[in-house]
Amino acid sequence: MGSSETPSGLGTKGLRIWTDAVGEFDLTEAQLVILEGACRQADQIDELYDQLAKLDGNYRVRGSMGQPTAAPELDQIRKAQAEMRTALASIGLTKPQDAEQAIEPAKASGVVKRASFKVK
Repeated sequence: MGSSETPSGLGTKGLRIWTDAVGEFDLTEAQLVILEGACRQADQIDELYDQLAKLDGNYRVRGSMGQPTAAPELDQIRKAQAEMRTALASIGLTKPQDAEQAIEPAKASGVVKRASFKVK
């Protein structure tokens, strides 16, 4: 399987996802590349939430013509979360939304399971 050397520059969330995933699964090089991207996406989501926090709960900002509009970070967070979920699902590391559709990660993508991986 692939080399699971921790990528440089990961933030707290990204590092936690990386550590949990490589500690539980034997991933191929291709899967590790996808995992790294998902970890970096998690860190970017954290940064976006930090930017939202600076708005003190006022998620309306002035648009280009002075009109009130939703803070762009809201849409960026939604998109980033969707991309991260898709990336993790593509390598079998997320639980489907509907538990009845749940499949084992090894069946979903060829991931070799070393221990149980609990999704919280």
